[in-house]
Amino acid sequence: MQLNSNGLSGVIPSFIGNLSQLEWLSLNDNKFSGELHAEFWNLSWLTVLDLGDNALCGQIPESFGETNQSLQVLRLHNNNFTGEIPQSLCTHLELQILDVANNNLIGTIPRCLRELNGMVHNHSFYVGTVRVIE
Repeated sequence: MQLNSNGLSGVIPSFIGNLSQLEWLSLNDNKFSGELHAEFWNLSWLTVLDLGDNALCGQIPESFGETNQSLQVLRLHNNNFTGEIPQSLCTHLELQILDVANNNLIGTIPRCLRELNGMVHNHSFYVGTVRVIE
């Protein structure tokens, strides 16, 4: 489902979390705000999740990594997410691109994410294998 750049606003509806067969969700460049409902993180078939360029807030829940094993692209850039990048993302064996730039995240990049093909974090873009400094 692609609904990019449509000027949509408010909280992302919780029913989206019930679309169990959804593989691609792109709500990039809208005016969505607030925290994501717990049901939202149950989208177990997603391969691409793009929520960038909105005004979403809250933490990326640890449970997200436990429920979705198919995710290849996760784009959360230009929002107001807080907390750390969850270690549970390490369970995403298919994850290739992680874009969390321009949020209010703290902490370090989990070591387990060093095999990504691309990553954006605080205005820095990494291509190729992400190198983690020991």
